[in-house]
Amino acid sequence: IFIAYTYAMKIVGARPNAFKIGWAYDFKQRARQFNHAAMPGLGGLEYKPFRFHLWDTARQAFAMEQGLIAQLSARKHPDNGEIVQGLSDDGLDALWIAAISDRL
Repeated sequence: IFIAYTYAMKIVGARPNAFKIGWAYDFKQRARQFNHAAMPGLGGLEYKPFRFHLWDTARQAFAMEQGLIAQLSARKHPDNGEIVQGLSDDGLDALWIAAISDRL
């Protein structure tokens, strides 16, 4: 059993406002991987960690990720089901706090 994170990364430069929702053992490393492919230094998008929550197990992290994605199904990007768009920072914060509370 390993600790794991649920994360939300703000996709800087995306219009409308967009977030990548996921889980990882190391969300900072995951952000580096995404940014390596996105090439923000050349004008690409930047994945910036916005919210994260540490769980005792990967199952818990995955469950929160899936719960958030399900709640936001109407906002999923058609090309990537883990990216949600058209949601304000405050809107994500409210859902994030509720998702953690529901699982504690």
